[in-house]
Amino acid sequence: ATGVRGALRALQSRAGMKAYRHYDIRAHTFAKHRREKIALRDAHECAWALAKDGSRLGAGLEAHCYDALMQGASFCGGVQGGALAVTPGPRLSKFSEDWARAYVDYYSSSKGDETSSSWGGDQAPLAALMDAHCNAHPELALPSGPQNNTSAEKWTVGALPYALNVRDASERPSDATLKCTVPLMGPMLVLHQKRYLKEYLGTRDRLDSVCATTNKGYAWLSANVTSAIEGKRCKWMGRPEVNATDSTMRPRRGPRRQAVRTSDREA
Repeated sequence: ATGVRGALRALQSRAGMKAYRHYDIRAHTFAKHRREKIALRDAHECAWALAKDGSRLGAGLEAHCYDALMQGASFCGGVQGGALAVTPGPRLSKFSEDWARAYVDYYSSSKGDETSSSWGGDQAPLAALMDAHCNAHPELALPSGPQNNTSAEKWTVGALPYALNVRDASERPSDATLKCTVPLMGPMLVLHQKRYLKEYLGTRDRLDSVCATTNKGYAWLSANVTSAIEGKRCKWMGRPEVNATDSTMRPRRGPRRQAVRTSDREA
């Protein structure tokens, strides 16, 4: 299956698999702890290595690598709440209740400057909620923590493939060939930028052009998985020391600079 429905079905199909926890919420995550930083840093290298071995480059492969690097642990460092892929059930209901309460409590306590464009945003209360949640249930941040039958109190958060929440289409190069920090590992499925509603309202052709241009990046990347890439390339391409099999995927140790995904909230 392809498209948004197919990508979501691929994420949900992980439920019950021994190798993975069934995450209740998936979103663009922010890194706070070492394991989270490594997962966000090395997932693209993992996906590239697996694609060179014959796996299909796409959102599902990206999610696979996030999950393998997290080893079943839940993210605790906060998320960008504009797009969530969720699994219905008691834990999702509990998360919704906790989020609503955290949001109201955060802003009713007059935190922040009410004149600021960031006031009322979702990231600050979500970060506070996830930090408190992991502190209350520290086992969630451990590898192979509570599994799919865990109690409703212990909801978990995993990483969402970038194709399901693209927020920087207009900032990419004119041909959208590649962006090393957040590459498009599959066709863009969700475009999440309110500027297009303001600027392109009623102009479907312009919006289609944005999507087509952005997806050239995926087409370029996919076509070059098994061939030598001349010119533009990323550090995570072609590292021979990577062993990306399920049984051996582990966070690497070493002094490499850790790239932390930062907020992409629009003003």
